[in-house]
Amino acid sequence: MRILFLVSIVCLLVASSCKRNKEECPATFFNKSDDRLTIVNNSSDRITFRLSHEYPNDSLVLDSYVPNEQITSVNPAKNVDPNSNKKYTITGCWESTFLSQIPSGKLRILIFNIDSLKVYPAAEIINRGLYKSYLYTLDELKANGWQVVYP
Repeated sequence: MRILFLVSIVCLLVASSCKRNKEECPATFFNKSDDRLTIVNNSSDRITFRLSHEYPNDSLVLDSYVPNEQITSVNPAKNVDPNSNKKYTITGCWESTFLSQIPSGKLRILIFNIDSLKVYPAAEIINRGLYKSYLYTLDELKANGWQVVYP
């Protein structure tokens, strides 16, 4: 029985140490996160981003995705400094997220200028078009090397 247990442990360790190529999900048995999605800010402004899995049903409520200034200050996890980038980490893999949580097969990524969030309410940001909206399928994200480039 001990030998079977030891063989099982060795097989598990060998399987989890296999090298993956950069297109494959980095989540493993021990590390259950996927950080391939990267928001690249090629502007001189600080930005923040939000993700929606509900396209096209989110079109009428886009203002609910607009963060307020307090959220961007208190929780800067989705803020990206000028001319830099930020990885976005999820639990699990993007492939399974697309299959189970994104019924349309399109992920909407909304990017906002943080200075605009300080001046305008959410409805006005949407009405004036003071944001950038990107739609990506899983294949498009893979083709782009998991990078969303702003602007």
